[in-house]
Amino acid sequence: MAEPTASQDIRERCRSEERVLASPVLRPYADIILEASRGSEADEQWVATATEAEILTWAEDLRDMEREAIAREEVPVETGRAWE
Repeated sequence: MAEPTASQDIRERCRSEERVLASPVLRPYADIILEASRGSEADEQWVATATEAEILTWAEDLRDMEREAIAREEVPVETGRAWE
């Protein structure tokens, strides 16, 4: 399989961003979803095509992992982003 071109990468990113921002269910998790999928065409494509329920479960898991890491003081609360 050929490597994706820069324009393909941008298209996948736009598709995923549009999907998340247009969804009343996913929009509250937009920061988590878009940050966690950014830079990976496969993840961005998955966000653009998976069911909202799957994406929501994933986003909630990421959020919960971050909260747990903050509670264990593994991630400074001001930085967040424990899913990175």
